[in-house]
Parts: sequence; C-alpha cells; structure tokens
Amino acid sequence: MKDTVSVMIPCFNHGHFLAETIESVLAQTKAVDEIIVIDDGSTDRTSQVASSYLDAIQYVYKANGGVSTALNAGIRRATGDWVCWLSADDLFMPNKIERQLEYVRVHPNVGLVYTDFYIVGEDANEIISRARSSTFSDRKTWEEQLLKTGCLFNGSTTMIRRTLFYKVGLFHPELLHSQDYNMWIRLAGACDFGFVPEPLVKYRWHKGNEEHREKPNEYRERARQLR
Repeated sequence: MKDTVSVMIPCFNHGHFLAETIESVLAQTKAVDEIIVIDDGSTDRTSQVASSYLDAIQYVYKANGGVSTALNAGIRRATGDWVCWLSADDLFMPNKIERQLEYVRVHPNVGLVYTDFYIVGEDANEIISRARSSTFSDRKTWEEQLLKTGCLFNGSTTMIRRTLFYKVGLFHPELLHSQDYNMWIRLAGACDFGFVPEPLVKYRWHKGNEEHREKPNEYRERARQLR
C-alpha cells in the first residue's frame, strides 16, 4: 500500500529562504505527493518566489494570523496520509521522506515520527552542530517528560498521520509561540511516537527566529494550560 505525503511550508517574510526550502523538498529521494506553501500575509518577496514554483506547489495566501493559523490552513488543504511541516527557513535532507516512510512501514502503530537535525547558520552549508532529540518507550513517559521539560524535538523533523489532527484538534490559533509543544502534548495521549536517529533536517539559526525565545518559560506554561 502506498503512503502519500503532504508537505506544508508556512511562510511569513522568509521569501529570501523560500526557494532553497522548496528545492530541498523537490530533491527528495522519495518524491512527496504535494507541497503546500502557505503565505501568512507576507510583505516581502514570498509571493514572487512561490509563483516561480507553481508547477510543483500549491500556493495559498492568507491574512497574517501566526504560524498556527498557517499550519491549520495547510492541514485543511492536505490530502496525504502523512503530513510534514517544514518551516520556510529550514531544509530537508535529501532522504528525509524516504527514511521516515521506511520507519512507519515497519512500525505501523506509530502516528508521529521525528528525527535528529543539524543546526546551521544563515548559510545552510555552515553546520554549527548536530542536535540529538530525546526518545522514550511509551506514551505515559512521553506525556510526563513533555510536561516536565519542553518541546523535545523539532517540528520540521516530524511526519504525522493526517487523521490525528482531526482526533486531537488543530493547532491553537491563540498560541503565537510553543504551538508545536502544545500539539506534541496532545498527540502523546493519542498515538505512539517513533524516532529515526539521523539528522534529516537543517534547522537554520538566524536573527529572525530569536524573538520567540525571549520568554520560553512563559510560552511553555501557556501551551501546557491549553492542552
């Protein structure tokens, strides 16, 4: 049975990174079934960059509402069995989709599978470090550790069974930060998590993504409250 994959790329004023991000999906060793770019009211060149890929992507423009609303727009449009989230400034390694599909076919009980990742500079060829994600053996431990600590893995590394979003609900629109953390807490109670211990994403560290780290404890606590 063929597993279909949708990749959603929420983008707000990251037009200067967007082409490289889209290209990283197009370069997959296992082609995805659809790429959905959600422009969250960008005022830069995002629409122009996206327009040059209209033969390969679906482009959705919406008024600015934050990452959660952009992700929800992508989920509602997606048709794949599995949904991947790729931030518009991050990159997939070429075998990311292939390795995750191999994993879920061997572990059919898993509803979410994530990976390690590289932290890179503004130039994605500059690898700063390899980030190793946490892993636990059962849902109860996952829920306990998530509530005790924090996010534990990067959203751009995830592949999630699409139907689960309609079981636990979509991303909370009121969460402008830590919306991924809130989602992982809810999903931990609904499905098993799987882990591929390979760095299959490049997470780009640059000045534009530092703002949301100003009050991490406050953001995490709000995410816990809304579960």
